[in-house]
Amino acid sequence: MEINHSSIAMVIDQIVTPINNTTGKPTIYSKLDTSETTCTLEEDDVSTSDNELVIKSAHDVSNIQLMLISDEDLFKQPPHNKDCPLCNLLLPTLSTGSKYYECCGKVLCCGCIHHIEQKANKDNEPTCCPFCKAEEPTSNEQLIVRNMERVQVNDAEAIYNYDHCYASGLCDFSLDKVKAIQLFHQAGELGCMRAYDEKAYAHLRGDGVPKDSQLAKYYWKLAAMRGSANARYNLGIAEESAGNVDSAIWHYKIAVAAGDVESLKQIHQLLLNGHATKDDLLSAFDTRTAYIDMVRSDHRDEAAAYSDEYKYY
Repeated sequence: MEINHSSIAMVIDQIVTPINNTTGKPTIYSKLDTSETTCTLEEDDVSTSDNELVIKSAHDVSNIQLMLISDEDLFKQPPHNKDCPLCNLLLPTLSTGSKYYECCGKVLCCGCIHHIEQKANKDNEPTCCPFCKAEEPTSNEQLIVRNMERVQVNDAEAIYNYDHCYASGLCDFSLDKVKAIQLFHQAGELGCMRAYDEKAYAHLRGDGVPKDSQLAKYYWKLAAMRGSANARYNLGIAEESAGNVDSAIWHYKIAVAAGDVESLKQIHQLLLNGHATKDDLLSAFDTRTAYIDMVRSDHRDEAAAYSDEYKYY
């Protein structure tokens, strides 16, 4: 049930407007297909079901929610990722740099996983969880049972995985976008920043909820304040497109500190277009170097060299 979510962004109406580089203004690089970008909420978008009336009420207060998030809170340095419980090093931001285990609810780094798996293969031992030593599930049914046990104890990552079963109709779950949105919100409230990312994209696309660019921005802000480099990148894109370059650069720098290399590229592009300084780029490079120093280890390097499935920066 591990979902590989790359760092992505969309160009959207009201938040992100594509800019033609022939005008001399910065070009916005989208990391996601931007074919559907209209974010206007039409009356016909809202049905009269109880669930969607609740969603409409959320739309009505979205501007108030945005105003309640101060710049001081938004630009405060967010918390770092957790440490791997085996090697006690900072977990990488890149999705392939770590894995969640439903058996014990632990997130382990690629270096520890690969090292222990290689040792097990050498000793002809069965593959098991590197932390609790539980054997890997042999079917989707076993995996779901383990995940549901974690859901019962309010494990945010397990709820996030559970969300995707409803959002995509996986593992014989009935497709239920509204249920998925409710679970994404629950996972976000329990600390899963990726869940707020997903909720932002849902509002952006109108996927199970009415399209609402302001609510998308609100949930990106929540995710960013919890440490999401992906959400921080999207906010940088939004500010850059609105002409708020100084705010954009701050967002990008915070994202770089959390491991996002695409934000570093954005600062470089801003420099080339005359909208950022050399000091901006140099400080971002220094931040990138500091991040790599925090997450790097011999075991992780060995894992990344073995397979791109273990790439961690």
